[in-house]
Amino acid sequence: MIKTPLGHISFPDDPKHQPAAFDLEVIDEAGKRTELKTQYASYIFPHKAIASSVDVETIVEEQQKLIKKQQDPSKLPDKYRKLNAVYGTWNTAQLLELADTENAKILINTYQIKAYGYLDILLSSGTSLMTL
Repeated sequence: MIKTPLGHISFPDDPKHQPAAFDLEVIDEAGKRTELKTQYASYIFPHKAIASSVDVETIVEEQQKLIKKQQDPSKLPDKYRKLNAVYGTWNTAQLLELADTENAKILINTYQIKAYGYLDILLSSGTSLMTL
């Protein structure tokens, strides 16, 4: 969870996820008042906004299918050729499996860390990793 002025960022599939609610009132130059009641603020994850972003787990599953057929796992179907990005989410248990030190495991467990990563393939330097 990352705290922001409107609340916090959490994974939408997290059972504890509660988007921050707010009311908005705007008064224009002519004095006309426009109101929006009970709007919800939520983080726009890049893979939700940018077309052709695929979860890295989907690619791994596709590669596993090819391996089972004794085919080259680098020869993915055409639908994976023109991706804009790959992304992934890792829960606390998955991060614990990846942790290489006891201190990292303690921190992951203590703070129930979750992670989101997004790699823009076209720019390749546009890597973003957010820990929630």
